[in-house]
Amino acid sequence: MKLQIKDITIKVNNTILLSEFTYTFCEGEIYMIQGNNGTGKTTLLKAMAFLYTPQQGTICFDNININNNIKINNYRNQVSILTTSSQSLFSKLTLIQNVKFFLGINGVSFEEKIKEIKYWIDKLKLNEYLDKQVLYLSKGICQKAAILIILLNSRKIVLLDEPYDGLDREGKAIVEEMMLKYRKNRIIIMTSPIDVKTIATKVIDI
Repeated sequence: MKLQIKDITIKVNNTILLSEFTYTFCEGEIYMIQGNNGTGKTTLLKAMAFLYTPQQGTICFDNININNNIKINNYRNQVSILTTSSQSLFSKLTLIQNVKFFLGINGVSFEEKIKEIKYWIDKLKLNEYLDKQVLYLSKGICQKAAILIILLNSRKIVLLDEPYDGLDREGKAIVEEMMLKYRKNRIIIMTSPIDVKTIATKVIDI
C-alpha cells in the first residue's frame, strides 16, 4: 500500500500554502513531517485528506489517481485526520459517548473491542473523565481520546497534526506506544515543529 504525492501545489486566495511537494508514503511506516510555522505542514495533511483540492499535481493511492468525485469519496473512507484547527469531538457529548459514536461510524463494534478499549482508557488515565462532557475537559484529555479513536478504527491512512500538543511526557509516550502497535497495514503521518523527539521511522523536513 502506497500514498503517492507528486508535485502538489495548494493556493488559497492567490496565496501559495504549499508548493510542488512530492513524496511516496509506504505501509507500515510512521512519518514525521517537521518544520517551522507557516511551512505548509497542516496544509499538506489537509490536501492528503482532500480537505483542500490541489491546483496542481496528483495524489495516488495504491497506484490509483484520485481525480474524480467517486474516487475521492472512496479514498476519504480510508482516511482519518486530526487537525489542530478543528474540534475533533462533540463538545456536548460525554467522553465515552464520543468514543462509542466515532468508533461506531467507522465500523468498529464497541462491545467487540471493549477489552482493548478499556486497556487503553486505563493506560491513558481517562477513566475519571468518561462521563464528563467534552466541553469541560482539558485539551490534553480530548487529544488523547481523539487519538485513541483514530488508532482503533480501521482506516488505512492516519493523519495527525501535532499529536503531542497538550500532552505531558507520559501521555506522549503512551500515544507513541499506540502508534507502534497499530501501524501494521497502515500509513501514519504526523506533523510537529522542528527538533521534536519522536518514534517516527521516517522524518521529512518541509
